[in-house]
Amino acid sequence: VGYLSLFFLFPGYTLRWALGASAPLGINIFPGLFAIPLLLFSILFFLKNKYLAAFILLGFTFNFHGAHAVFVLGMFTFYALFHFSEFEIKDLVKYYLAFTVCALPLFIWMFLDQVPTGGALSMADWVIFTRIRRSHHSYPFGFTLSQWEPFFCMLALLPLAWLARPLKEKQAKINCFLFAIIFMMIIGTV
Repeated sequence: VGYLSLFFLFPGYTLRWALGASAPLGINIFPGLFAIPLLLFSILFFLKNKYLAAFILLGFTFNFHGAHAVFVLGMFTFYALFHFSEFEIKDLVKYYLAFTVCALPLFIWMFLDQVPTGGALSMADWVIFTRIRRSHHSYPFGFTLSQWEPFFCMLALLPLAWLARPLKEKQAKINCFLFAIIFMMIIGTV
């Protein structure tokens, strides 16, 4: 899955398009583009019940793009909460501790730099700044139809993905991930 995601990035460098989103600008590799294949590998490890590897890779990836990685962490946490009986408490502690240790560089930087505002902006100013600079990510009620097009393209692929469902033991995890994503979308738009 991770290799496939890398494959979809390369047309952006040559043809200036990429599946479901805008192409990378020039020859720059943005942290989000670097993080997505790693996040997909983390999800793959989780689906294969290699939880420690999934959390370690997720923690490592958190350093490159915490805003992407936190959603995958939310998916893993959602699954752990609703399938708590599958885990030993000591194992859950081990997984989250591994994530935290691997994500420490970003946490230390955040603590030392006092992000998100770095002390220069109040939280109200930060919200105004994000509405101006990042509204295409953070405020879906203000989206134009063209901003929703990549989402609808991916949504159109959902029936195809549903037909190619994996083995039943993985289906419960994938369903839980989908519910986690929907839950985070609702929380993010309220």
